[in-house]
Amino acid sequence: MSDNYKGRIEPTSEEWKSSKWTALLKERYYIASLFAEDKVVLDSCCGTGYGTMNFIVPKARFTVGFDICESAAGDYGKSEKHEFLTMDGKDVKLNSEAFDLVLSLDAVEHFSKEDGVRYLSGIKNSCKKDGLIIGTTPLVIDNSLILAYLEWNKYHLFMYTKASLEKTLQELFPYVKIYEIYSQVCPYFLFLCGRTRLDDFSQNEEKIRTFMYENKEVFRISKKDNYLSWSNMLLRKGKLFKAGYLFFLAVLIKLVGFLK
Repeated sequence: MSDNYKGRIEPTSEEWKSSKWTALLKERYYIASLFAEDKVVLDSCCGTGYGTMNFIVPKARFTVGFDICESAAGDYGKSEKHEFLTMDGKDVKLNSEAFDLVLSLDAVEHFSKEDGVRYLSGIKNSCKKDGLIIGTTPLVIDNSLILAYLEWNKYHLFMYTKASLEKTLQELFPYVKIYEIYSQVCPYFLFLCGRTRLDDFSQNEEKIRTFMYENKEVFRISKKDNYLSWSNMLLRKGKLFKAGYLFFLAVLIKLVGFLK
């Protein structure tokens, strides 16, 4: 991570253009763009607005982005296709049920646990009853590793395991799906949430499964590498069973690839 990192990536600067973190940002926004066609979209906690402008605005009918940082509003302002606002995610003030699609890309971990619920409740209120919320947050495999992740990035205030993320989301949304995406840069949880239970959500799930299938070989290698890394970290923390289990899975993944 850049020494100049202030909690937001700026892909237009020379320092960030070839960064792996910029590649990760683009990957997440590419996924979100698969759902944005002709939709009214809210990009919450949009950072500098780079991903919004380059991936969402070209596809959406209209896009609103907001962030506590003023750079997106200052740089991109308002047009017939988009509007950027300066707003705190802990106090979302937008019209109820105004958006078909709401994005929360690597945002919720920047809030405390309590403020994260407040933030999620705010974007839920802005989403239509038949709309969709798409979010990402870093993947943490075990509770014992959370402190290490928090120390690594001081802008992250609360990290989620799959169990804690699922519990948090299910207390707010009737429909929740969580996927583990093993990107080469950094694995993350991708979650889909809806305010209602609708059969139409199966089409959204198919888009994610297709994306994962198209990248299955890259994700397989990343999964193996991360399992080995996490196994080593857990071993040092005395989590022998979990460490051994992840090591076994990493070896199995490698053998399956070798046998192909």
